[in-house]
Amino acid sequence: MASLVDIIDAESRRETFPAAGAFADELRRHYGEATAAVLFYGSCLRENTDAGLMLDFYVLVDRYRHALGHPLSAAFAALLPPNVYYHEMVFEGRTVRTKVAVMSLAQFLRGASPDAFTASVWARFAQPARILIAKNNEVRRRVADALAQAVRTMIACTTPLMDAGFTARELWLRAKLPRVTPPSCVLNRTRNARPWSRAIWRALRP
Repeated sequence: MASLVDIIDAESRRETFPAAGAFADELRRHYGEATAAVLFYGSCLRENTDAGLMLDFYVLVDRYRHALGHPLSAAFAALLPPNVYYHEMVFEGRTVRTKVAVMSLAQFLRGASPDAFTASVWARFAQPARILIAKNNEVRRRVADALAQAVRTMIACTTPLMDAGFTARELWLRAKLPRVTPPSCVLNRTRNARPWSRAIWRALRP
């Protein structure tokens, strides 16, 4: 049986649609050599299209000052990450739009743990995600490990709220309900990620 990290790593390497890959390359150019990794997640990944939607990316950087340029932006990012920006580009004759969160790699790794100051990282990334760009194999491994830790943290924080005999679907649904999202959207998210969540649940069950 595949381990949790194996499942997360395999999911993170799956292909996605061309616009997402092209935008990831553009973000790497924009943030330069400070770019450690580019993660793609969210509704466009789940639906496998950006039609009528906005792409969601996290750009993980080595140093804020080198990535953001302005010292004040870098200071705010270090104090209360992530900084969030709007980007757009023309791809195949149409405008593709995206919301980009910029966060240091070190803060992202800490944010996936149960000791994180907020749930913003582990709650967001306890779902399928793609590592579209990684500076090297070591960075890819560390980010994949953090994605796996985000799932562990979510399960550890949500399980005490569940009734006996709960299913993987019920667990993920409960974990996502506190977010400001219509219940119908939560159900669609859970349905789309069902094979992934079941595989993880099997890997973690004793």
